[in-house]
Amino acid sequence: MLIENGVVYSPYVDQDVEGKSFSQVVLPFLHKYGERLCLVNSFRPEQGVNYSQLLWMVEKAAGFLQFRGVRPHSRVLLNAHNSIETIVAYLAVAFCNAVAVNSKPSANMRELKYIVKDCECSFVITEKDRVEMLRAIQDDVVDQIEEILIVADSSDNIEWSADDNVKSIQQVLLANEEHRFNYTEVVNPKEHTLLICYTSGSTGLPKGVELTHTNLIASMLGNGYPDGSRFMHEDDVVLLWNPLSHISGVGVLCAFITTGAIGIVADSVRDFNRFVELVEKFSISVLVAFPTALHQLSRLSESADISSLRLKELRIGTENMFRTNGFFLCILLVETYTLSLKTRMFTGVQETYGLSETMGAITATVEDHVEPYSVGHPIANCRMKVVDMDTGENLGPHQPGEILCKGPVIMKGYLNRPQATAEAFDEDGWLLTGDYGYYDEDGEFYVIERLKQLIKCMDNQVNPSELEELLLTHESVKETIVIGIPNETVGEAPTAFVVLNDGYEGNPTLQEVLKDVVASQTSHYKHLYGGLKFIDQLPKTDSGKFNRSEMKKIYMASLKSIG
Repeated sequence: MLIENGVVYSPYVDQDVEGKSFSQVVLPFLHKYGERLCLVNSFRPEQGVNYSQLLWMVEKAAGFLQFRGVRPHSRVLLNAHNSIETIVAYLAVAFCNAVAVNSKPSANMRELKYIVKDCECSFVITEKDRVEMLRAIQDDVVDQIEEILIVADSSDNIEWSADDNVKSIQQVLLANEEHRFNYTEVVNPKEHTLLICYTSGSTGLPKGVELTHTNLIASMLGNGYPDGSRFMHEDDVVLLWNPLSHISGVGVLCAFITTGAIGIVADSVRDFNRFVELVEKFSISVLVAFPTALHQLSRLSESADISSLRLKELRIGTENMFRTNGFFLCILLVETYTLSLKTRMFTGVQETYGLSETMGAITATVEDHVEPYSVGHPIANCRMKVVDMDTGENLGPHQPGEILCKGPVIMKGYLNRPQATAEAFDEDGWLLTGDYGYYDEDGEFYVIERLKQLIKCMDNQVNPSELEELLLTHESVKETIVIGIPNETVGEAPTAFVVLNDGYEGNPTLQEVLKDVVASQTSHYKHLYGGLKFIDQLPKTDSGKFNRSEMKKIYMASLKSIG
C-alpha cells in the first residue's frame, strides 16, 4: 500500500485499459470459457447457455440491431427486468458500440418520457407489457424513436402478427435469417460513451451519467480480474439479482464475465423464502447485496431454519452506510447485521463503496476482514484522497473530510450538462464524491456521512427536489421540504413537511391527497414512506433558502426526545 502526499493508491496491480473497446476485452473471456455453463434462468433452470452460446446470441442480436439501423453512438433505451435476453440485449448494444441508456422497469410514463427526450433515444428495448406506454411516448416525440424491440424472456410464448412492427429478441434469435454482425473500431474508447445511467442530482431532475468503454473496462478488470479485488471465481455460482437498470447490475455482470463462473439470472428478491429457495436450488455461493436488502434478510433469518445454507461470499454495496446527526447509524452497522449473517449464512464477507459516477465499486475490503464503517482499499486503476472541505488541502490518516477519487473508472461527465460536470470535479480532475470520511494508516477508507441531500430509498436514489416540485403543484401547498428519515425497511423513507396556504386545514384527508400527488406520478421507491407532516414554518438559511439539513436535525431530535 502506498500513501504519498495524501493520495492513497490501490494495493492491486493496475490493468491496461487504454485504447481498447468493450467487445475487444470481453471476447477473449467468452472464447476462453467456451463450453462452460454461463447463465441459467432461475424460473426455468433447464434454460441455460454456455459462454460460446452467449457469444453467438449476442452477435446475432447485434447483427439484427445493425440491420435495423443501430450504429456507433446510437442511443438505445433499455427498459426491462433481468433475464438472459436482457443481458443479451445489453451486450449486443455494447458490441455495436452504441450507447445503452439505463431506465428502471418501474419508471412511469412521465419519468421515461423525460429520459427519452433528454438523451434523444433512437431505439427502445423493453418488455411486452410496456410497449403501449413507449408507443405513446414515441408518438409524442415525433421522428425520434425509430423502433421498439421486445425483450421476450425465453419462458414467454409470444406470437406477433406478420404486420406487427414490434419484434422480440427471442424472435431474432430463433429466426433462420442471418444478419451478419460487423465489428467496428472505436477510435477513442476513453471518450466514446457506452452507457448512460440516470442518477438524481442534489438539485433538479435526474442527470445522465456518461460512462465510456474505458470506464466499464477499468471497472470490469478492477473488480473481477485476478489481479484486482476479485470477489468471485471460476467455480462459483453467482446470484445475478442486481437490476441491470442499476449501475450495480451492470458492474456485477461485467465482473462476472471475466471469471468463468455460473450466473443464476433473477430479479431483485425481497421475499426471504424465495431467497432461500434460490440459494438451496442452485447452490449459490456468491451474491452482491445492498444494506437494505441485507438487513431484511438478516431480520427474517432470525426466525427461519437456514442451517443448510452456507454461502461462500457476500459482497455488500455500502454506498448508503452512514451516520445521521451523530446518533443514528443507518442499517444497524456491520457488527450487528453483517456479522450476524456471516455466522448464520456466509463464510466470507466483503464490503464495497461506489457511485454511478465511478461505474460502481471503487473500494473493497479484503475478504473476511470486516471493520465497522470500513469500505476497504481502492480497487486497481483507482486513486483516492480526503480533502479539507474549506481549503481543499489533502488530509492525512484519520482526518475526516470529503472523499475524492481519480482514475479510468471515473465518468466522462453528465450528459448535456457542462456546468454540472465542471462542478463535479476539482481543478485537478478529481471527482468530488460528496461523501464525508477518512482513511487509516493502511489506506483503508471509512465512510461516515453523505454530504449530498439525496435520499436512498430501497437502494435507489431519490431527489427530494423532484418530490417537492410535485407537491407544490397542489393549490394547498405553500412551501415544502422533503427529507430522508432512517427506516429499517426501506433504508431512508422520503418524508414531506408542508406549510399550507391560507384557507386550508391540515387534516388526514388532505394528507392522503398530497401523498397521492407524489405516488400517482412517481415510481414506488419515491413514495412518501415516512409520511407527510403539516408544519407552521420551515427552517431556512440566512440567505432564505430552505434548510433540509436543519429540518432533518429538528425532526430527528424530536424523535429522540420522544424515544
